[in-house]
Amino acid sequence: MKTNEIVSDTKLKKGSRELALQSYISLIPLAGGLSVSGIFFVLEMFTPLYMSLGVAGFGIAAMIGNLSFRQEHFKNEFMKVFNVKIQIENKKKIENIKKTLNNQKAVKQIELFEQKHDRFEEVLNNQLNSTSLAYQRLIGGFDQLNLIALNNIEKVLNYESNMVNIDLNYITKELETLNKKEVLTDYEESEIKSLETRISLRAEYEEKINRILSDNERALTKMDITLANLTELRKPENMKHVLQELQDLSEVLNKKAGSYN
Repeated sequence: MKTNEIVSDTKLKKGSRELALQSYISLIPLAGGLSVSGIFFVLEMFTPLYMSLGVAGFGIAAMIGNLSFRQEHFKNEFMKVFNVKIQIENKKKIENIKKTLNNQKAVKQIELFEQKHDRFEEVLNNQLNSTSLAYQRLIGGFDQLNLIALNNIEKVLNYESNMVNIDLNYITKELETLNKKEVLTDYEESEIKSLETRISLRAEYEEKINRILSDNERALTKMDITLANLTELRKPENMKHVLQELQDLSEVLNKKAGSYN
C-alpha cells in the first residue's frame, strides 16, 4: 500500500481481510489437513482421511470466524504493522535530509513537524488506549501526514543541489563581459542564451522551494488548529472527524506536491 496517503476505511478493510485470510490459526490446519487427506484417500485409509478433513474443516471454520467476528482485531493489527513501517520511513527520511539540507527554514519546519507529532501523540495518550484501533488510526494518519510533508522537504533538498550546480556569480560575470561587446559572433550569442537559460532554471528552483515552504507553513497551521480541537476522541464521530481533517490535509499536500515537479 502507498505510504503517501491516509488509510481509508476501504483500504483498512481490505488490508485487515488479507491478514485474516493469512492467519496461521486457519491456514495451518487448512493446508495441513487438505495436503494429507489426498494421500489418505489414495491409500484408502478412511479413518485418518476423515480426521484430516476434520482438521481442514477446523481451518475453514477458523477462517470464517476471523472474517466474521475478529475484524476489529485484524484492523488493529494491520494498522500497527503499517504504522511501524511509516515511523521507520519517517525516521530514515529525517536523518537523510538533515545531513545535507542547507535551507534553515526547511530544517526548522522538520523540527516543527516533529513537535506537532509529539504533541498529537501526547493528547492521544491522554484520551485513548494506545492499543485501540482509534489510537492506531489517528497516530498513523498523523505519521503519514508528516511523511508527505517530509517528501516535499526532500524536494527542497533536490532543488538546492540543482541550484548549487548553477554558479550565479560566474554566469553574471560572463554575461557582463559578453554584453559589453558591440559585435557578437554566432557562438557568443548562443552562449548568452545558454547562460540566461541557466539563470531562469535557478530562479525556477528557488521559486519551487519557496512554494514548498509556504505550503508547509499552511500545513503546520492546519495541524495547530486540529490539535486545538482534539476533544472526546473516544466518541467515534469525533475520531472520524479528526481523521477526515488529516485526510483532507494529506490530499491537499499531495496535490500540491505534483505541482513542484
